[in-house]
Amino acid sequence: QIDRDLAILAGDVHAVRAYTVEDNLAEIPRLAAARGLNVVLGAWITRDKEWNDEQIAKLIKIYRENHRNIIRVLVGNEVLLRTDQTVNQMIEYIDTAKKSIWAPVSIAEPWHVWLENPKLVEHVDFIAVHLLPYWEGIPVDEAVDYCVMRMNELKQAYPGKEIVISEVGWPSGGRIRQKAVASPARPMKIL
Repeated sequence: QIDRDLAILAGDVHAVRAYTVEDNLAEIPRLAAARGLNVVLGAWITRDKEWNDEQIAKLIKIYRENHRNIIRVLVGNEVLLRTDQTVNQMIEYIDTAKKSIWAPVSIAEPWHVWLENPKLVEHVDFIAVHLLPYWEGIPVDEAVDYCVMRMNELKQAYPGKEIVISEVGWPSGGRIRQKAVASPARPMKIL
């Protein structure tokens, strides 16, 4: 199934993102390479130190075996947002990964986590930001402007630091969140 999905994306996207190196998801870099796709490889970090240590070790192993098409590495996804680890603990995990990985390394977090943690920014190679206006209750007609505003805040706070949007989008279905109403795809203004 992963290979079939990658075949659909081949030729249309630059890279795919993997959130974990568990089970068959560890095969994504190899399968993506066969389809000419790059990968942003990720480790899923939790509150469990033993699990996390295993994830970092697997991340490094898979990176080293497939480094030719892995363009970035993410040590965790919204770990600080969920309060599963502290900033200092995540810095240790990031620094550990960076010793064995030569691709740019970061952690993926929403915009406000980055603004609140300048110490974290010092340890990452780039800022991997999630811009999810729906989850913040922003109306769809204001979503693009809202994302641009948050990007500009990050650029101002961290001039010279590369910023990559690692999640962005709008759900086609789901509950109403303040002024945000999930909706099918529709034309939006493009800046």
